[in-house]
Amino acid sequence: MISEIVSCYLMLYATTLDQLYVAMVIMGCGHPGRFIVAVNYADEFLTNRQKQYLLPLNQLVQGITIIFTAFHYQVLCRSIIYIQWGNLIFITSMTMYTVVYLPESPKYLYAKGMFKELRDCLEVVAYTNGIKNFRKDMKHFHDLTADFDVALLVLAGVATIA
Repeated sequence: MISEIVSCYLMLYATTLDQLYVAMVIMGCGHPGRFIVAVNYADEFLTNRQKQYLLPLNQLVQGITIIFTAFHYQVLCRSIIYIQWGNLIFITSMTMYTVVYLPESPKYLYAKGMFKELRDCLEVVAYTNGIKNFRKDMKHFHDLTADFDVALLVLAGVATIA
């Protein structure tokens, strides 16, 4: 996300075509990685029912963005500066929201053995998924060792038992 912010800033103040190309390369290098991380992160937090809408919704938003940008440039104004400022403000606010409000990935916390933080994170996930009694139900699974992670994910509404 930081590379996106830097590239937007560079695009706003580019005075030559070469500077604009450099900014576009920086943005292009960061975009695929950011998208992959975002999809994997969302995959950990969404229920199975919600996951089916993740990629189609992303494609819809990207398509609408392209249509809006083309409409703006062809009909409203030939300057792209307003769209770039909007993009810069949006990306900066999303970066701040991600850093401040989103918890760490449950899989990362489990792999690092940070079980207290994992429980807190999964409680946020469970609340987001509409499960109100997660903390109470979690106590029943406290004695399990091998399937503790699976039990927590099931309680949080992220996984299901086949």
